[in-house]
Amino acid sequence: MDHHSSQSFAHSPRSSPSGRSVSTSALKTPISTLSRLIAAREGRNVTGDNFTAFSSQHPARSDGLNELFDFLYTRGFLEGACSDITISAFNKKYNLHRLILDRSPFFSSLFSGPWKDSVCETLDLSLNDPNMTIEAFEIALARLYGHYDSEVEEQHARALLAVASYLDMQDLVEASVDRIIQGLSVVNLSTVFHFAMSSNYGSASSRIINSCKNILYCEGWETGISGWCSIPTTVAAEILSGNPFFVPTEWERCMFVIELINWHIIHNDSSAESSTDATPLANENDAVKTSDSNTDYESAMFGIEPLQNVMETGIHYVHFTFEQIQILDRLRDVNLNRVVSEKTLRDAVWASLSLKQKVLGCFPNEASIGLINKGPLPEDKGGFIIPSTDETTVGVASVSALAKQKSEKSSDHEAGGDGDGVGWTSFAPYRFSLEFKNVSKLREDKRVYSDTIWYAGSYWNIYIQKVRQRKSVLQMGVYLHRAKTSGLTSLSTKDPDNDLSMSMNRMYFSDDNSVNELVQESDVTGGVTTNMSVRSNVVDADIPFGASPRAVQTPTKSVSTSQSIAMPEYLDMRPQILTYFKIFTPSKKGKHAITCFSSSPDYFNFSQSWGWKSTTLCAAVDEQHFSGESSSESDVNLKFMIVLGKV
Repeated sequence: MDHHSSQSFAHSPRSSPSGRSVSTSALKTPISTLSRLIAAREGRNVTGDNFTAFSSQHPARSDGLNELFDFLYTRGFLEGACSDITISAFNKKYNLHRLILDRSPFFSSLFSGPWKDSVCETLDLSLNDPNMTIEAFEIALARLYGHYDSEVEEQHARALLAVASYLDMQDLVEASVDRIIQGLSVVNLSTVFHFAMSSNYGSASSRIINSCKNILYCEGWETGISGWCSIPTTVAAEILSGNPFFVPTEWERCMFVIELINWHIIHNDSSAESSTDATPLANENDAVKTSDSNTDYESAMFGIEPLQNVMETGIHYVHFTFEQIQILDRLRDVNLNRVVSEKTLRDAVWASLSLKQKVLGCFPNEASIGLINKGPLPEDKGGFIIPSTDETTVGVASVSALAKQKSEKSSDHEAGGDGDGVGWTSFAPYRFSLEFKNVSKLREDKRVYSDTIWYAGSYWNIYIQKVRQRKSVLQMGVYLHRAKTSGLTSLSTKDPDNDLSMSMNRMYFSDDNSVNELVQESDVTGGVTTNMSVRSNVVDADIPFGASPRAVQTPTKSVSTSQSIAMPEYLDMRPQILTYFKIFTPSKKGKHAITCFSSSPDYFNFSQSWGWKSTTLCAAVDEQHFSGESSSESDVNLKFMIVLGKV
């Protein structure tokens, strides 16, 4: 279920036909006699605050109430019997009734205000929003008369949102937004995104935009460049540089950005006609000022500068091999320009050497390598916030938490704070993504391991495990595991008794069910908490791991180089290290949302894991299991985007 704010939108003052200003947001919706009658027939006590929710849902009505609504719709709306006001809109006249229209806060305010429009018998509505249609307007009016058709409303969801926002019908606004979000896919993403970006429907537009962004975060890399061509490059830059972006390795993230830059360079030279077909029309409320030239508009919305900035500041080159740095140093875009500056690459090499020196220069009994800084973030070089608490967030907060955290903590320090609890590092964290497939086949207490990656001298992997809490509550656990640096062997086998697999092609199953858990409740900040989300510490016995240093082995989607090296550059042999991490995953609590499990620095011994258990991660798996669907195409897959950093 998608969680969102239920507060009313902040409307700008409306002008009545007589020229007076009407503020619909400041007035309560009065309860008409008809509204009270309907509530009484339903056996409910309906007040002004909850009446709109009642009117939108129409729970199982009695036969008498159905007859009443049918009568009002047929005789009142369709036939205009006993009409006392005529509404003109879309060059058509509607013979309607004040008592019915009074259910809309817009009309209620209009009829009760001290202007002549409140008593006139004819009212002309200026519906200038191009998203409005006569079909949507009539559907909204029919709702006021008690007629509700979910299939028809779904077909006109966007136009209905525009009409409902104008008429201040918040129940219809929420229903329309829900339908738009439920219908989102990579196929219609660009169209819906442009609709929301070019409109001004308050938090309704924001919900749609955030849902579109979350699809790009979770499915954009697999969609390929074709799914990004109509996305403004400022938005693309935000997503491609973000931690929740699902891409197997940082190298492939880099190659994807380069590929998108080349696409825009090539197509910016196309004809204005073909470019216009792929972009939305600007209006007076757009944030970007445009001239009358289509070329100027496209340059503002689809210029490559934001993507070039990603190449300079949004890619974590510190974790690239020297061979990869050399490739980038030689690489040019289609205009034969460098894809990344020499200085950025030099800084990355220097940072990589510095990180190595800090790791190898520590005493064996030191868990920290001294990367935590206190105070404001440096404006010239930037920095990366280190989580100070363990928390679970769902939705926009999980995606934009870093930017918000930077702003708030910097402001606190500038305001005279002592900086306590403010931790940041100049070293970018390591990022990788993976997907577990056919998860419904996972048996209880069975562990499934990902490939092993190498980061800052240590080997790491992710594993999932379905566990039962109490008698009937199943939870899915996802854990970050520090592997031993000795006895690593290449592994590419499957459990013969289980068809569960990973998209990375290699995995390990363990039947060791001995778990020593230290459980604590998760903190709740910045978003909606997941149900019974619990963080656990797990120590297990020695197991073999698939050694794949530096990055997960996956087929590349563009220019690439081998991610594997024969031996790691160095090994961190300290028995205990301090590491923070974040695990992002598409949320099962709502369509097109992202859950973030964030952990403050934890102590990792060899073969020790820290992670999270959640009932919501298991919900989709259970639903698929009980539905009886067993094909691999319909099975549940779990994606995880991981961020980890030594401190």
